[in-house]
Amino acid sequence: MKKKIILLLYMLIGVTMIHAHAQIKIYVSNKGNDNATGDMNHPVASFERAQKIAQKSDPTVSVQVIFKNGMYYLPNTIHFTQKDSKIAKATITYCAENEGGAVISGGAQLKVNWTIYKNGIYVTDVLPGIKIDQLYINGERQAMARYPNAQIGKNVFDSWDLSHNAIFDSLADVLLPSRIAKWNHPEGGYIHAMH
Repeated sequence: MKKKIILLLYMLIGVTMIHAHAQIKIYVSNKGNDNATGDMNHPVASFERAQKIAQKSDPTVSVQVIFKNGMYYLPNTIHFTQKDSKIAKATITYCAENEGGAVISGGAQLKVNWTIYKNGIYVTDVLPGIKIDQLYINGERQAMARYPNAQIGKNVFDSWDLSHNAIFDSLADVLLPSRIAKWNHPEGGYIHAMH
């Protein structure tokens, strides 16, 4: 009887140790399908679907969500809640299959037809409700017509360097009255202020 109890104890310890090291892998590919299982051969297509699978998994088992190379556009903001928590030492990890190979973007890919307006300016129509505060064409950030005093190499709304040693340069100030006087339509301008 004693041997059976010891053997059963070893089996329980072995199962517990295997369970503690178990990990679920969920694969995401922009060629995947959100009706798929998420395994290596049947990846899902979206962050949202992978997150739902991870949330429904055993709370004691770690999950690794692996994004294959590609661009992943998020149609909605990612929300992490209590459902994304695990217990004990189990975790959920989101990572690229190849470091730097997967890009998760809060942007949206526009499929549009550009036409020449005048003086090298192009125009296009977009669907109603689309809000644009940055535009990239072929990976290069574009200057916005509604921010005519943008400076090359700066963020869209910045004319200063974020540095403890930065010195204010009044000539670089995009809100100089002499610069604003050049605006054809100041009612469409943006002013961002930092506290």
